[in-house]
Amino acid sequence: MDLEELKKYLEIGHDIEFNFNNEKYSITPTETGFCITKFYNLDVQEYEHLDELINKATLNNYKLKDIVDQINGIFIY
Repeated sequence: MDLEELKKYLEIGHDIEFNFNNEKYSITPTETGFCITKFYNLDVQEYEHLDELINKATLNNYKLKDIVDQINGIFIY
């Protein structure tokens, strides 16, 4: 998946689950924006705007925008 495809799915309200570095994550649109979290972890990153999510969210100290081409096991709901 590339960055533009990820943005497209999130803009129309899809939830996305994926794997990165053998860990499972989810991105979910909410009433106030978007949240991203690692499965079975209570730490949630919340962002009001999609661009904030793309530019500021981190997974294992990597920015989402820099590793989006490395995610796999993608499920779109």
